[in-house]
Amino acid sequence: MKIDIVTFSSDSSQMYYEFWEPMSKHIKTKFNMHPVLLFCGDDNISLSEEYGDVHRVDSVNGVADYHSATWGRFWITSKYQNKVCMTGDIDMIPLSHQFFIDDVERYDDDAYVHLSAGWYYNGDTEAWKNQYNILSAYYHVAKGKTFKDVYAFEEKFEDEMKKFEEPDYTGKNKGMGRVVGYAFHPEPHLRYASVDNGGKWGQDEFYSTELLRLYHSNGGKVVTENKEHKQRRIDRNHWKYDPSLVQSGFYVDAHSLRPYGKYKEHVDFLMSNVNEYGSGVVK
Repeated sequence: MKIDIVTFSSDSSQMYYEFWEPMSKHIKTKFNMHPVLLFCGDDNISLSEEYGDVHRVDSVNGVADYHSATWGRFWITSKYQNKVCMTGDIDMIPLSHQFFIDDVERYDDDAYVHLSAGWYYNGDTEAWKNQYNILSAYYHVAKGKTFKDVYAFEEKFEDEMKKFEEPDYTGKNKGMGRVVGYAFHPEPHLRYASVDNGGKWGQDEFYSTELLRLYHSNGGKVVTENKEHKQRRIDRNHWKYDPSLVQSGFYVDAHSLRPYGKYKEHVDFLMSNVNEYGSGVVK
């Protein structure tokens, strides 16, 4: 298996869409993968297609744009039936060629793979099989047609989002001491999506994992190996790292400082220390 496409999605929140241009360049030039963005938001926002494709969709009546922006990275895989797609997080920066390229080669093209299945559960890659436990919405890897087999996507995005809205995971225990149900967010840019405001932030993880469990129980080929890497993630809450270890491929990814406009110098410097795949040198 080789990852061909990395899918992202965003609404009009500057906190997220600003990452598209640096992230698309990073994915294309440092990993030789093709970035794709599903954007549900203001048509006046300019989004470059120099390094990837932008799919704009209209807001869906009765569905918050942030909800479309969380599920869009899954739905857009259906447009790439014969390509291996990976769901990305627009502010989660891949750093390791070993993790995202070399290690992925051993998976079969007909498999559905999650590259970080034990993240929420202390490395337990089987925990997601228990009801209401979840996998992260990023690092799902499969061919577009396999994504469609798992999630039975509707052809029209509007129809897909209306279906996505139907389940209610209020008060569902994520297990292992994690919060219950939808997420609480005190941050100003996510207050509207917070559970105390009637928001449903986290629906994408509940919904995708529920359908993946069903797919697996019906005989689908799902691979969730132990690829725990908590000590190899650079996190915005503790932004300290050794640039030489970035260059050597020690770090797997970085949960970026944000907004990008404010921290551009720091984010660009981190990205600049990642080698081009196969070159052995930083460019």
